[in-house]
Amino acid sequence: NSAEVGSSAAQVGSPGQLRSEVRGEVLEILVAPGQSVVSGQALVRVNPIDARLSDSSARIQIEAARAQLQSAEADFKRYTGLRDQSFISAAEWERRQAALAAVRADFEATVDRLGLFSIRAPRSAAIASIHAQPGQILEAGQLVVSLRGGGTSPARLESEGGCWASDSNAGDSRWSVGSSCGGPAWAGAGGAGGRCDLRCR
Repeated sequence: NSAEVGSSAAQVGSPGQLRSEVRGEVLEILVAPGQSVVSGQALVRVNPIDARLSDSSARIQIEAARAQLQSAEADFKRYTGLRDQSFISAAEWERRQAALAAVRADFEATVDRLGLFSIRAPRSAAIASIHAQPGQILEAGQLVVSLRGGGTSPARLESEGGCWASDSNAGDSRWSVGSSCGGPAWAGAGGAGGRCDLRCR
């Protein structure tokens, strides 16, 4: 099954395993193990061998778009600090948040248009492990990223024979196979603060 979002170069093999669809060079690793990601988020950038990004003008366009994104992220961080100190309104902060989202979308569109492939998360989850590094040549079908958890039913997601829950009091807790999820609150299960009534498997 394809995990395409935009120009994604990932395919999902076993549950939570993202593999490259193309042979290419890893340009960037954008996430780290343990990090939470959302559906569609770029995780790894790949430069396909058959269409390597050698055009200097294309590289310049990508770097210009990246600089614009970094500037927008820095501005948003500053506005978040101002909001936390009550120097700007929540409405103004939300406007800045929307502006940052638009810049991010433009950057992703530029990357896709210029021929790079972005391996993206097919669902909201956490990064379990990364199996590549910048400069590495990937073969088509090679495992790149393993995911853990996510979706609207975290109790059904397995990790090394068990599954992982998000407990509002204790943080991440591991549950053994077949155990009852019981009382802990599960992030993403029926919305924030929802209670899990499923069984791990």
